[in-house]
Formats: sequence, structure tokens, C-alpha cells
Amino acid sequence: MRMRGVATSRRTAGQSGVSTTEYVVAVALIAVVVMAALSWLGKLDKSAFCQVSGGLQQGVGCSVTGWGSDKYGQLGNGSYTWPADTPYYGPTTANGLSVVMSSMSVGYYHVMALSTEGSIWGWGEDTSGELGNGTTGTFTQPVQATAFASSLSGAGEKAKAVYAGNQYSLVLANDGTVWAAGIDTECDIGNGATCGSGTVTTPYHLTTASFGNNPVTSLDAGYSTVLAVTSSGAVYGWGNNQQCEVDSTCAGSSCFPGAYCVQSPELIAGLPSNMVGVGGNVYDSMAITSDGHVYGWGANGQGELCLGATGSRAHATLTNLSNVTSLATHGDIFTIALKRDGTVVSCGDNSTYELGNGSTQNLLDGSIQNVSGLSGITAVEANIYGGVALKTDGTVWAWGQDTQGQLGDAGGANSDVPVKIPGVTHAVAVGSGYYFNGDLNAGVSASA
Repeated sequence: MRMRGVATSRRTAGQSGVSTTEYVVAVALIAVVVMAALSWLGKLDKSAFCQVSGGLQQGVGCSVTGWGSDKYGQLGNGSYTWPADTPYYGPTTANGLSVVMSSMSVGYYHVMALSTEGSIWGWGEDTSGELGNGTTGTFTQPVQATAFASSLSGAGEKAKAVYAGNQYSLVLANDGTVWAAGIDTECDIGNGATCGSGTVTTPYHLTTASFGNNPVTSLDAGYSTVLAVTSSGAVYGWGNNQQCEVDSTCAGSSCFPGAYCVQSPELIAGLPSNMVGVGGNVYDSMAITSDGHVYGWGANGQGELCLGATGSRAHATLTNLSNVTSLATHGDIFTIALKRDGTVVSCGDNSTYELGNGSTQNLLDGSIQNVSGLSGITAVEANIYGGVALKTDGTVWAWGQDTQGQLGDAGGANSDVPVKIPGVTHAVAVGSGYYFNGDLNAGVSASA
């Protein structure tokens, strides 16, 4: 059983990702600010445009803001100075974005974003080349992912979506292939190389041949396991397999003592052929069918697979979740799911109120709980100790731990029910990210 408060490390090339002497709970909440709807032609509202290079530009995302811990500069505002870890308790804006952003993804220590014209940007920690700019370091303001751009251009491809994981990043191209860069300690790059082989700063190309000759439609970049859905409705996985996150053998190449990893994409057995989405927590994996059912496999010591029981599952198992449209990934030992009616449910550990059910009771029985007071929700995400949700009215709500201001306030008081994030009123997307030097937590939103 994994215990709360046990230090979990950032990964370094050739080293285990399971221990460290540094005990830090740090949280970064990042928000992409987006535009409101445009007025009809001839009566355009200039507030619906972004100011870009001295002019007005129509698009989706105007800027990126964040709140919480800035330990690795992941808020992107340029003010971070090592080793300071001064939290931002309210939104602060990332500097230097000169293009309109259409989407973003938040990793454990870094952020990746995609612009409407197809350029890729990143900021935060880049010690393993995860920003895809061909180098390493720490970038406290957005920089272009030039290595990703060069690789895509050379292959005649364009970026469709970006995914930020734990010291690695993925780009889904318009032809359904995948590009990967960053640390390869636990085979997250999927290039078939021996686990622990170091960092990959020149993006590796995973062609459709890696996925049964079918294009990939969506991805989940987890802590150390990657999941991919193809156009055929199949799911593939690679990376850490210590808890059977990829296959029932719980084996593979030895990536560090006592753990095994799958070096390249492998078909997940036991799933129906109508899978449309994937997600996963630190040591488990989940997938959604086209009719809203959810399958889960991997660790389940706290009931995080929503089976109504505990105990790990080596094979994909139908859970008690139904009518699900998306899963909030990146939780630790709990799960949050969005249902088709706009409500949110949860299961698993509740020691820091991450179930958001209005109770401080730690159930640990896998029973499904309703997240209190939420309706009209369009997206959900999870961080290590809590969750975030986006409402149709553009507001963002969060619950769980609040040690670093991750609930958008002065920090300190955990909340067992969702609270409204101040200053975010026109959000269009939510995501989550971690800050792993202990148990780490982050959530993200996009607003106008």
C-alpha cells in the first residue's frame, strides 16, 4: 500500500523515480485565458480580440495565467528565482506569448501549449528536454519548442495536440503519429530503447506502425505510463508497468530495482473495440467506451478504480462508472469522472478531501461519491490531492488540499467541497499538473 507523505522524487536519467530526501508538497495551478464570443460583423467587440504585436488578433486564447507554487518557473511570469518557492495565491500571467493559444497541457513541472497557427510553446522545468526546444535547463517564460517544430516540419506534419507528462512531452500530429521528447528513465518515449537510457532532446517519431497501422486519436501522458487510443478503438500503452499499468505480466525491461517498464507501445488486452478516451492516476490506467462505460487496471489499494472493492487488477476490468464522458487524470490514489449530465463523481482516497463529497471520512472502499454542488460541468481534472472543474458559465471550481494556494486563496485550509477560483470568469478548459519532490499537486484553467 502506498502511504501519504512518503517522499516521491522527480526522475533523473538512470535513477529510480520512487525516492528522494527532499520532502516538498508544492502545487502549481496554471490557467489559459481565452476570449469571449465575437460580436456579429460590423459591430465587433474589441474585448474579444487579443493584442498581438501592436494589433488586434481574432482567436481563442489570449494569455496564460497561473497561481500556486512557482518552484520551477512553471507559472511562466519570469519572476521565479531558484531556490525560492514563493506561491502565487491569485492568478499571475505568463509573459512573452505573442500568438493566440488554442490548447495547452500541464505536466508535473512544465507547461506545453499549442497556438492557433500551429506553433508549440513550453515553459518551466526542462532538465530532460521535455520542452522540446532541443536543449535543457529551466525556462521561466514561454519559449518555442523548436525541436518539435523542426521534426514535424521535416516530416510534413502539423501539431494537432500537445501532452505534458512527468519530465517528458508528447505531440500528436495531424496524421495520427506521435512525437516524444524528454526523460526516458521509465520508457515514456516509447522508442524501444533500454529503460534508463537518459534523455531524448531530439523528438522520437512513433509512426502508425507502432499502433497496428492505425492513427492515434488521443493520448494520456501520465506520471510514468503513456496511454493512446487509435481510430480503431484500441488502446496501447508503454512506460512503467510496476503495477500492471500496461499489461498483466507487471513485467518488462528493468527500469530500476524492483520495477519493470514496457519499452514501446503494446496493445492493452481485454478491452472492447469501442474505446474513445483514456486516463490514469499515478499507478493505474483507465479507458472509456463510446457508450460511457469505464475499464480500469493497475493499483487499487484505496479503491481508486471505482470497483466497489479494493485490490489491484492485473487485467482490464469493467468498473462501476457509467455515462462517463471524461476522466480527470493525474490523481494519486483517487479518481474523478465527468458524467454526461454535467455532474461529477469520485472514488478512492479522501484523506485530504480530494473526493469533494462534503465529507472528511476516508472511505477506501471503492464506492462512487458525488462531488458536492457541481452541475453544468464541461471538464474536470485532478491533481495529487484534489480536483478542478469547469462550468458552462466559465467559472472554475476546486477542492481538496490548499497548502500552497491551489484553491486560489491565501492557502492553508483544505476544502471538502468545491470552491470558486477567484478572478477566473470565462474559462474554456481545465487541466492538471504536478510538482514532484514529495506529494505534488496542480490544476489548470483557461479563461477569457
